[in-house]
Formats: sequence, C-alpha cells, structure tokens
Amino acid sequence: MPRTKKNIDVFKCQIEDPDCGGRCQHIHEVLAFLSVLKDEARLRLICVLSNTKNYTAGQLAESLGLVQNLISHHLKALYSLRIVTREKIGLKVFYKISQTEINKYTNSLHGLLNLNETKNK
Repeated sequence: MPRTKKNIDVFKCQIEDPDCGGRCQHIHEVLAFLSVLKDEARLRLICVLSNTKNYTAGQLAESLGLVQNLISHHLKALYSLRIVTREKIGLKVFYKISQTEINKYTNSLHGLLNLNETKNK
C-alpha cells in the first residue's frame, strides 16, 4: 500500500514502541531523507554539490544535462530538508551541500538500524 500522509501517521503510532529501545525516535526524519534520495537526479545533484564549490541552478542544469526548472524543483526538495543551503548574491542564488545535515540524517539511520551496536554480530 502506498504511504499517504494519513497512513504514515498510523505507521508512526505503530513504531513508537518501547521495544525499539528508543531507536525509532527519528524515523520520520529518516523516512523524509530516504524519500528525497530515491530520485536519481537528486542523488546526482548531491554528487555535484558535494565538491566544495557553490553552484547556481543554471550551472547545475548545464552540468547534469537537465532543464533548469527541473533542477530548481529538485533543489527545493533538498532545501526543504536542509540537505542543501542557498545564498543569494546579487540576482543569483548559489547552492551548496550541508554536510552537517547529511551527517545528522545518516547518523539517525544508523541508530534506527542499530548499526552502531555489535551485539547482533
């Protein structure tokens, strides 16, 4: 069954269980992060932005061979989770990756999957 906002709330209630050992507290953040990453164009954007340079949407579109309005759409999704930051300089908006936010999401995923514990080896 596809997840809608309504049944995600039901899923939230089911996973908030004491048996999860507190690992499930960030599940909504992890779900949002993974949902944004499921798109190939967004992953490609992250790869380009992972170099330390700042890019405009036009530069990203040229680099990836996609139209600028599609790039802007994907940047908006990444920006909504603070995976990318933006800075307006004059008339141009420059984007760059937020390594701090990426680390936050990946740490939450590790905790959720219990990857940091060695007891399951």
